[in-house]
Amino acid sequence: MKFFTKRADLPAETAARVPPGQYLTQKWPVLHYGPVPPFNPKTWDLRV
Repeated sequence: MKFFTKRADLPAETAARVPPGQYLTQKWPVLHYGPVPPFNPKTWDLRV
């Protein structure tokens, strides 16, 4: 069983900054704690 396999590919200075159990991604990271709330795009409204 392999754990943390994605950290081995990183340069040493980057690997030192990535917490255990996490990995660096080139995609937009989705970070959350707990369950993901339900999402209904028809009722969603974003205002800036």
